[in-house]
Order: sequence, then structure tokens, then C-alpha cells
Amino acid sequence: MKTATQTKPTSTTTITPIATVKTKKSTPPKATVTIELGAAATAYKAMVKSSEANLKTLKQIGEALNVIRAEFKCNTKFSNYIGTTPLVIMTRQDRNDAMYLATNWDMIQTFKKEKSVASNSIGTLRKKMAAAKKTNKAPVDKKTKTTGKKLDIVNVTEYVLEILKENDLTTLALIKALQSTIK
Repeated sequence: MKTATQTKPTSTTTITPIATVKTKKSTPPKATVTIELGAAATAYKAMVKSSEANLKTLKQIGEALNVIRAEFKCNTKFSNYIGTTPLVIMTRQDRNDAMYLATNWDMIQTFKKEKSVASNSIGTLRKKMAAAKKTNKAPVDKKTKTTGKKLDIVNVTEYVLEILKENDLTTLALIKALQSTIK
């Protein structure tokens, strides 16, 4: 008669009822990653170049959307129309970003250059431009010479004196004009 040989298990298994199971945090094994930095830099440059091209393409799409949007009196009708076109695949936010980009292209490019902003993300650019405007670092509007920031009395005085100088007017003439209006 042949007897079967038994092998000892290499590890023991304990079965614990579910109600008493406590999870143990396990640390993942450490992985070794090797990156060739020259190749990474080349890949990054290609991504930046691609994102610049994508930004220009998004601007062109925005220009087309702006032309279409001008035909509708409300956003709902515009959105409904877009739903019947191949551009239905664009999210509302992406459409909005494309239209904003097309409308503000020159201002965005000036901002990027003046502030050395390398990002090509519309969301990032919008946030940075809004933050710059709040901190009075936004480009000054050439027509009104304002920045959108409230001025204190010293700033107002300097501004008024600059306007007087540009228009060959005297401070005395301004004072007389102000006095004649305060009666």
C-alpha cells in the first residue's frame, strides 16, 4: 500500500471573523525609477510647443464660436444650437474658454510677455490675470488710464496733476474751477 507524503505548509493562515478584522497599513514596495534628464527636457519642450499650438487652435475655435454666438440673443439658444453641431463634444467651460481666448488674445499675449508667464492653460491665465488686476499689477487701460483699483487722495492728486500737465492747465485754474462749483 502506498502512502501519500504530506508537505508542510510554508505559511499559516488564520481565519478571523469579519467583525474583528482590523486592517493593517502596508507600505508599498520602494520602486527605483531612472530618468534620463536630457530626454525628459526634450519631452517637456515638445509638450510646451504642442500646448502653444493647441492654444492657437483653441483661439480659432473660439473665433468661430464668437461668430455663432453673435447670432443668438441668449446663452440657452446658443447652447441648444451648439448641441446640434459637431461641437457638441466641447464642454461648456471649454467653449467659454475658447471664446474668452479669442476675444482677449492680444491682452493675454501682452500679459504673458510682461509678466513672464509661460502657462498655456486658459484657467491658469485667467486666474493670474484676475489676481494681477486685484493687486493693481494689471496693464493700465490706455484710454482711461485706470487700473480698476480704488485710489487714495494722494493717488487722485497725482493723477489730476498729471492730467493738468498733459493739457497745459495750471493748478490755480483747477482750484478756481472747483471753487466756482462749490457754492
